[in-house]
Amino acid sequence: MLRILDIQNELINMEQGMFQKICNLILCNQGYVPYKYTGSATGTNKTKKGTPDSVFIDQNEKYVYVEITTQKPPLDTKIKKDVEKCLEKISKSPVLNKKISKIIFLHNSPNIEEATTEKIKERCGKINFEIKGLEYLSNLLQNDCKDIAKSEMNIRDDINIVNDLGPEAIEKIANAVNNKKMPEFKENSIEEIKSKINTLYREAETLINNEDALIKISETNREKLKVIYDKLSIFDFYYNDKENEDSKVYYHNMLVILSKYNSSSSIDYYETIPNFAKNNLMTLHYYCLILIDNGNYQKA
Repeated sequence: MLRILDIQNELINMEQGMFQKICNLILCNQGYVPYKYTGSATGTNKTKKGTPDSVFIDQNEKYVYVEITTQKPPLDTKIKKDVEKCLEKISKSPVLNKKISKIIFLHNSPNIEEATTEKIKERCGKINFEIKGLEYLSNLLQNDCKDIAKSEMNIRDDINIVNDLGPEAIEKIANAVNNKKMPEFKENSIEEIKSKINTLYREAETLINNEDALIKISETNREKLKVIYDKLSIFDFYYNDKENEDSKVYYHNMLVILSKYNSSSSIDYYETIPNFAKNNLMTLHYYCLILIDNGNYQKA
């Protein structure tokens, strides 16, 4: 659940060699056929000099040049320089002039200004130019390329967290739930409770990650998220004294869910969670985004 921020965090902090590997796998998943990985040392995650970093073949049997970087913004100069190197290589070979269909630039930062992209497209002439950044890649890894995120980046499917809890932990949760006298939980078996928790995670994921929510979450869905948050909050007793990955994910998800209901309330919530959860890089990063969204730039 809510893995988009997990994925973004991994991409932002990824080393060049591993990032090249992820990007190459994504392109393979999209149907491009690998021709050679010029910028990757064979059999390792190490890099080497080469122009371009990778070469693929598209469905029309033409070559696709790919440049990949983890360099931090500003990227304008880096992109223009790498594209010029590709164009120079192409211009030196009359054969290549008609055999290169596009140049793709992949990076792990927010994208450059549209005007800069359009100028680079003009410079490339008949060769198509595409630039894909953090937002595009993380969305792909969350949806169409989720197997890559799981196998290569160790991104966990949060929906399965409850299934990893032992019988004793589930018994404690069951008792806590029944003590709350919540009608839909009362008298339910442990297995039914586990199933209900998974359902709550899935409901939140659906409300937050649907296409309409990318623009604005409706008032109705915001209220639904608050209900989900309230129901999940009863499990705080189990996670608040356990400094492990499951607990970090729990508090991160709670912060995300609450922020989608009421952004300012989530700022207050962050101050109440355990220090190990506050200092979790993924959660801290998202907290900073909330502060920025609320105009608290200095604190962010």
